[in-house]
Amino acid sequence: MDDIIKRQLAIEERLDQIQQEQEREKGLISRLSKAGGLIALILSIAAGAYSLYDIAFLSDRKALSQDLIRLDSIAKDLVQANKDAINLNLSGQSEAAMTLNLMKISMTDRAKEIIDLRKEHISAPILTTIALELINNGDYTTGVQYLEIASNKFKNPFLKLETNRQKAYGFYSSMLPLEIEKGRKLFSDTLEQSKALKGTQAFWVQSNSIRDWVQAEAMIGECEMAREAAENFRPLLLNQTSHREAASGLITALKTVDLDGLCPRTSFRDLHNLIDVRLQSAIHN
Repeated sequence: MDDIIKRQLAIEERLDQIQQEQEREKGLISRLSKAGGLIALILSIAAGAYSLYDIAFLSDRKALSQDLIRLDSIAKDLVQANKDAINLNLSGQSEAAMTLNLMKISMTDRAKEIIDLRKEHISAPILTTIALELINNGDYTTGVQYLEIASNKFKNPFLKLETNRQKAYGFYSSMLPLEIEKGRKLFSDTLEQSKALKGTQAFWVQSNSIRDWVQAEAMIGECEMAREAAENFRPLLLNQTSHREAASGLITALKTVDLDGLCPRTSFRDLHNLIDVRLQSAIHN
């Protein structure tokens, strides 16, 4: 009898062990199932987020590409419009030229909207083109700002200095004393920095800068300052390798001053005499 009871108790104990093992297995399977579901949910969310990012990124790239194409087209149209306006004025069609200039203002406004949205993606040459148009339209503040960005984008020292020259002229367009002083200093700094350039690059920066400096000073009625700026042409005129091109730059500057009646011709008598004496043949050829 005792043996039967012992065997029964052993069987019940074994059944309890089996039941406990089954419960443990169920718990483990349940945990794994839950974990698997959570992992699947996380992966699903991550995949969805990635898809949304991918769509947004591609969409933005497409919009950027379209904006840059439009801006490039506007810049080219502005360059052509400037050429056409000059030809219309030369042929006496001033009203047509005026209409074209109004169209240019509209084009420049559209370009400005794109640049303000995509500034970091705009190339330095296009920024310069639009900046000069803005300055011509009277928005010197934005124009100078764009030229500053363009100058920082240019890695080539020659192009950087040429952009600084245009920026210096832009300061004068404000007609504000403090801004004019900035322009005056920038012209002077550009001439000094151009000495580090080699060959014809140094000459072209110097010649263009002096020409614009003379015109800028004359534009605000500073004839004595214009004369002093023009004196910077003297060493270029005396240089045997650059005197012909220097004469051309100086003549352009002086013609502007003379034709506009901004400053008396006598202010530049010495330079006129230097051209007449040393470069007369170069001027007429």
